[in-house]
Parts: sequence; structure tokens; C-alpha cells
Amino acid sequence: MSTVDLNGRTITDSVVKDVLNNMAAYFGATLHVTSGNRSTVPEGGSPTSLHLSGKAADFKIDGLDFGNIYQNLRNLGASQVFVKGHIYEFIWHGNHTTTTGAHLHIGRIGANSNGYVKFIMEGVTPDGAGKYPLDLQVPLTGSNTVGNSYLGQ
Repeated sequence: MSTVDLNGRTITDSVVKDVLNNMAAYFGATLHVTSGNRSTVPEGGSPTSLHLSGKAADFKIDGLDFGNIYQNLRNLGASQVFVKGHIYEFIWHGNHTTTTGAHLHIGRIGANSNGYVKFIMEGVTPDGAGKYPLDLQVPLTGSNTVGNSYLGQ
């Protein structure tokens, strides 16, 4: 069963919630939100973080490796998971991250006629710590489905 477990956290942005729901369904597993809306910047975090405006979430998915999730969405699944008409950042914070530890991050930057996803890796290697280079920008095409399987809402 695919669900999104908010773990008591708040995510204001409904599109980000829809993407998390689509992601859980795409992978057929439970997605656990580890951070949502924030009012402060944690050590290593950005003062312009989308978390501060309620447009981001950090998460993990049961039984799946961060790198496998990142590569699958980057190479195959972006248009099946991300809602068209929006611009996103999808960041894989690796084991060498300067943030609060390895995790995945989704943030909604804004809107665009079709939309796209900026795939970024930070801290995946020791020399990549604190660096946010664009890995690949994937345009959103086709259609996806949005469901409602949130726990704790």
C-alpha cells in the first residue's frame, strides 16, 4: 500500500503534497516526510529555503535507496510523478551533505506553462558537499494522477 506519512509535520503547499502522493504511488511504498514547513533555518540550511514558505518537504521512502529514487525519477519517472505546470527542485542530499544528514528534498519553485524539474545532487561525494550544481533539467510531459492517501492530515 502506498501512503504518505506526514509524521506530524505540516506542508502548506497542496502541489507538493500531490507530488509526494504521486511519488508514493509510483514506487508502491510508504513515503515518510522528515521535514516540512519551517520557521527557522537549521545548521547548513539555506536562508532562502522553500521550507520557509511552506513549499518544500524532505523525505525517505521505505525500502528504497536515495540514489535509486533520484536516478529513477531523473531518468524515467518525472512526468509520472510531478504535476505539470510547475517548476521544481529535486535534491539528493548525500552522505557528505552540509545539511542535517542524507535525505531527499522536493521544492516547488514556481509555475510555468508545462513545467520542469531541476535535478540536483549535493554532498553525494566528499567534494560535492555544500555545492548545488544542476545535474539535469527534465521537462514535464504527458499526464499523471493525483490521489489522497495522506496519514496524519
